[in-house]
Amino acid sequence: MFRTVIYVRVSTEEQTKNLSLGTQKKACLEYCAREGLKVERIFVEEGESAKTTKRTEFQKLLTYCCQKNGQIQFVVVYRTDRFARNTTDYHLVKYQLRKYGVELRSVKEDFPDTPAGRLQETIMAATSQFDNEMRAERTVDGMKAAHEIGRWTHRAPLGLLNVGRNSSTGPTVIVDPVAGPFMKRGFQLIASGLYTQRQVLKTLTEEGLCTHRGKHVSPHSFYKMLRNPIYAGYLVVHTRKRIHGRLVKQKWADHKRGNFEPLIDDETFATVQTVLDGRKPKVTSYVRNRSDFPLRHFVKCGFCQRPLTASWSRGRTSKYAYYHCTYPKCGQNRVSKPKLESAFIKYLEGLQPNTRYFKLFNAIVLDVWKNKREHANGQIAALRQEINKLE
Repeated sequence: MFRTVIYVRVSTEEQTKNLSLGTQKKACLEYCAREGLKVERIFVEEGESAKTTKRTEFQKLLTYCCQKNGQIQFVVVYRTDRFARNTTDYHLVKYQLRKYGVELRSVKEDFPDTPAGRLQETIMAATSQFDNEMRAERTVDGMKAAHEIGRWTHRAPLGLLNVGRNSSTGPTVIVDPVAGPFMKRGFQLIASGLYTQRQVLKTLTEEGLCTHRGKHVSPHSFYKMLRNPIYAGYLVVHTRKRIHGRLVKQKWADHKRGNFEPLIDDETFATVQTVLDGRKPKVTSYVRNRSDFPLRHFVKCGFCQRPLTASWSRGRTSKYAYYHCTYPKCGQNRVSKPKLESAFIKYLEGLQPNTRYFKLFNAIVLDVWKNKREHANGQIAALRQEINKLE
């Protein structure tokens, strides 16, 4: 008795056509019983497309046939389009199985080992590929048309949620009440220039930011989200198309305004892009903070009134920190970090009021309050007398 394995597959779209796993499995088992084939194992693929061979159970099938080299005689499928929807993949995998001594059998199709049978088999494989490519093209055309009217047809990124996919009106994306505030705060922190990308991501992660699967957001994913214009309400969709054997990056929509409320405003998004590009934003509130130089861009030069910057200088034995003026023609433009920060601390101590004035200040405040209260009580009494006269 010939030893056989069965492969059944459905995708989400095709489940609506009653090509269920149970229907395929039953038909394959009946075929094996009718042909006298002994079923060794059944591989079930759920919700995977046959565009490529990178399918979980399909790869397990190939590995199993390789390990059982010469011991498995047939692979039974419901139809050839269950096995592959690409002509090249179909023949390559079939050739690979044949090296293991395995032949492909279809329940609904019979291809005799003759020139006419092989031609018919190739035509059926090409028809499956043509049908798959035509459906993909129609899907892409529909998505492009939706983008033209501002509808988002892809999965929303972290911080946003998909809504209204089955409606032609209304927004297609809303702000996620859980992750949305985290992403909005992340954009605002980056735009302030006070924190680096890793510092912001660490802060948001500690506060509870995570993916839809409950995992931490990676730095690369966070960077891509900061670059995504959908958070500012714009649709920019990139796709790759093979032209003359090369993958060419193309755009479906170039900054098309979406039909939903943005998470952040245009100015914040533009500032974040400038910061990520390593350039200084055109906003007066932007200051790149550094923890080792807290007075950087805060203290001004006493000669030219320009804000001081700071840096480390390497000596023979160690490094030395200095604050210095950004204007090269300024003559007095350098002061050591300990000296300037010590002077700043002394200046703050000089601004602190003496404790002996606290009691006097408290008495003055109470005295003023009592006078205002007596004045208010007098006004209340006068108004009451006026009311009585009017009555």
